[in-house]
Amino acid sequence: MTIRCRNVIFLVAGMLVLAAALCHAYRHHWLGARSPKVPRFHLAYSDPLAERAVEDARREVEQNPQNSLAWGRLGMVLYAHGFVSEALQCLRQAEQLDPTSQRWVYLQARLLLPQDPAAGVARLQQAVDLDPTRVAFRLRLAEELFNEGQSEESERHFQRVLQKDPNDPRALAGLGRLAYQRGDFQTCRDYLIRSASQAPQVRATHELLASVYYRLGDAKAAAREQELAKNAPDKWAWPDPYLEEVGTYRTGAEARLNQASRLLQQGKPSDAAAILNEVIALYPMASAAYEALGQILILQRDWPAAERTLRKAIALQPDAIDAQCNLGLVLENLDRFDEAASCYRDALVRKPHYAQAHYYLGNCLARLGDKTAAIEEMQAAIRCRPDLAIAHRDLAQLLIHQGKLIAGLQALSRARTLDPSDAMARRLYAEASRQFAGAFPF
Repeated sequence: MTIRCRNVIFLVAGMLVLAAALCHAYRHHWLGARSPKVPRFHLAYSDPLAERAVEDARREVEQNPQNSLAWGRLGMVLYAHGFVSEALQCLRQAEQLDPTSQRWVYLQARLLLPQDPAAGVARLQQAVDLDPTRVAFRLRLAEELFNEGQSEESERHFQRVLQKDPNDPRALAGLGRLAYQRGDFQTCRDYLIRSASQAPQVRATHELLASVYYRLGDAKAAAREQELAKNAPDKWAWPDPYLEEVGTYRTGAEARLNQASRLLQQGKPSDAAAILNEVIALYPMASAAYEALGQILILQRDWPAAERTLRKAIALQPDAIDAQCNLGLVLENLDRFDEAASCYRDALVRKPHYAQAHYYLGNCLARLGDKTAAIEEMQAAIRCRPDLAIAHRDLAQLLIHQGKLIAGLQALSRARTLDPSDAMARRLYAEASRQFAGAFPF
């Protein structure tokens, strides 16, 4: 009995071992065969940091071929560096591994829209279906439907957003565009006013409002909106957390330059300079890095280093107008005024209507003692940019110095109107007014 039991135990144990081996073989053969193949991309890299980022993400996929996040991350890295078809391939694989994730579908839509709007819209609709509560998806879908001429569907989605948030500025702007398209300018105006009250920085809203006011016969309001549009950011996009995430994977010279710019805006010039020096070490032909570093050296008043750096920027990019002007400022601080004037003139050869270069040249000529030529340059700066308050102020000083008191007062009055905070303009105006009263007593 004991021997028989023992034999049964051995038999069962053997069967279990065999089953385990068969399971292992099954998993290795079938599941391994079905693991997605990691592609080998033949990419035309122009940036060593971009190449490194793609290869790091690719190795992560090789180690986790069944992981949708790894595939998605590789897709986003490729997206961030402009490799569209390769990014689509990876994002589709991420979607197959996780069909419930709307993120991979939405990013595919954004990649497809410029080259195949119909396919992009279909993917946007799929993303909305996967998560109907995601407002950003629905708004983007509504905007693309508008662009494709599907006004009714577009309006339906915009109104759906307003049902949840009556003050959503993006939906209000979209409905304003639809009303404008129909010729209903009063309704358009009402939607756009509400949108601008929530998002005043959107240039397109103010531009369309200006057009609406002109059509409604309100020239004053139209001019006000044009002024607001002029002062709004050149480029402003509605928030998109998914594209922002893609942006975090962007690397290379441009990304590092943007990082340095942000640090400089935050009042951290030394940190910005450290990044720019790293960029120059990796990309010795990056003229923009030398130009940005030159600006920081100007702030730090390191004139010799600033001169060397800006000359390198100009040698790499002779059309770098701002670098030419900055070099002129450096040379002025080194008391080399003739050379500085040559820099400003070189900039104006390339860009004759550059107000800032005319202004700098005018100041430089004044320091060289050529007041008449300095006045001509200040007037040229004002012709190029009538709202350049500092040019009106400095022109006034030159005119008053030549005894042209009335013209100087007029220029100062304009400077004060353009920039009421300019204490120097106020002081000069008060002094010139007293001088005028003394010259013409009544």
